[in-house]
Amino acid sequence: MMNKKRIDAFDYLRSLATILVVLGHSAFYTITTNTPEIGIDFSQSIIDNTIIYRLYIIFGGLIYSCHMHVFMVLSGMIYAFSLGSGKYTNFKIFIKNKLKRLLIPYVLVSLLYNIPVLLISGYFNSNNLFYNIWLYLIGFGKNHLWFLITLVYIFFIVHIIYIIKNKMVFLVVYFFSVILCIFIDSGIIQLTELLYVDRLCLYLFWFMTGVIVHYFLQNKKSCITYDHVPRYFPWIMLVVWLLVYGGYRVSKIYVLFFMARITGVIFFVLLSIFLSERKIKKIEHYNTKLCDLSFDIYLYGVPLNYIVLVAFVSIFPVPYSMSWFSSGGLIILRIITQMLIPMFIHYIVCWGKNLTKQNQ
Repeated sequence: MMNKKRIDAFDYLRSLATILVVLGHSAFYTITTNTPEIGIDFSQSIIDNTIIYRLYIIFGGLIYSCHMHVFMVLSGMIYAFSLGSGKYTNFKIFIKNKLKRLLIPYVLVSLLYNIPVLLISGYFNSNNLFYNIWLYLIGFGKNHLWFLITLVYIFFIVHIIYIIKNKMVFLVVYFFSVILCIFIDSGIIQLTELLYVDRLCLYLFWFMTGVIVHYFLQNKKSCITYDHVPRYFPWIMLVVWLLVYGGYRVSKIYVLFFMARITGVIFFVLLSIFLSERKIKKIEHYNTKLCDLSFDIYLYGVPLNYIVLVAFVSIFPVPYSMSWFSSGGLIILRIITQMLIPMFIHYIVCWGKNLTKQNQ
């Protein structure tokens, strides 16, 4: 029998991670890639030295320390919970389901949405245009949908380990995933971006950590469970996260940065359980709405930043020196755009699906 609070905690964590992604992508003016002919730079057209922007950049760095890691840990937690609920008993059906859920949206949204938006924004150099687009599709050029393909790899690997049913195999893979993660994250080694191999090696550790976190939280003897977290724990962890990240900002010591990732993830996991316990109706209502639309916000939100920035430099004379008012207003506009437009796209897609069913 499924524990409702456990599901609530997952939904809150998904909503929190979605908000983090939106906030984290609402201030950049430049996107650089390892492929010279792919990327965009608005920093020459929009001159922003305001205190608002500088503070938001620091805030954005804090978010970037753990935002996608929260998503990956959540994926591991949901996977482990689903196994315990009797799902995923058939390997072929499991893989088919994940390919349908993850690979198809990657291909369709990249081709029909991302690339057209990026073409309008000037993201691809016109020289070797089709070659650059091809590179973008196979892992180069910072496609924000990398998470989907990475999850396909990770689901396949972790499910093979589950089928083997040997804890030692899990622990060995987990140990090597930690080493890989630290070596890549710190820049000690660099792997190819081709087909997101680097992202697989970087995030396998976090997904497997999510599996471990699930089994810890479902243990009723633990001091923290899906049903209860001491009310002061999340706020203590928030302070620890801020202090550790602040220490990294000052010292630039990688160990502190890695600890900021861990403490940030722990804070949001604890906060999600804390919120699910409180049963505040207004928060629950908005959380349900946001959770239902979180996948659409992820799929369609980020490229809208380019549209907003292109519109801005088209309307105002460049180079445009930002005031604190215009800087803050542009950040707010980008946040709202990333939240609302995907909602409209979601409803349009649903309307199209229903219309197709009616005509069949």
